[in-house]
Amino acid sequence: MLAEAGLGDTTNWLFIDYSTWGGRIDCVYGLGSSAGRAFGPVDESGRDTVEPTYLELMSAFGVASADALNFPPFVRGFWGE
Repeated sequence: MLAEAGLGDTTNWLFIDYSTWGGRIDCVYGLGSSAGRAFGPVDESGRDTVEPTYLELMSAFGVASADALNFPPFVRGFWGE
């Protein structure tokens, strides 16, 4: 199945699905592999736990928290008012 998605020989990949309205992450689902080590799946929508869960997913893939949160759709008004 990974070969069909073009990921056949890679050990680093991330699937992430999230919803955000006006800057706050409302829910996140993700799974992946970093250096051949699988992580997830995780599915979170708790108001107090969704952002830390998102940051953990991004960190497992090697993305720093500051970079993970520096994403235009998380800025209020990105989608228009």
